[in-house]
Amino acid sequence: MAYRITDAATCSGCIHYSVCTNSKSGRKIVRLTRVEHPFGHMKRNLGMTDFLLRGREGAQAEISIATTCFNIVRMITLIGGVKELMGQVVALQS
Repeated sequence: MAYRITDAATCSGCIHYSVCTNSKSGRKIVRLTRVEHPFGHMKRNLGMTDFLLRGREGAQAEISIATTCFNIVRMITLIGGVKELMGQVVALQS
């Protein structure tokens, strides 16, 4: 999936412009969608082979919690550890 910011003014007017991109024509972001990895992680590493709650709402609640946990762990990994993540959070609040 590719996402392109077609209006260059959107990028050039952003406070993060020089950090994010230097392109005068805007930014193109390409995301590879792989759902097998998160579900495999939840099943194997988290032991989530069955839903504990019954019904659609219960299953949606469980998968929402599991995907949120997966995303938090992924952010910690990408940023470089819990200490670095907390530093990023503090920097955002300043």
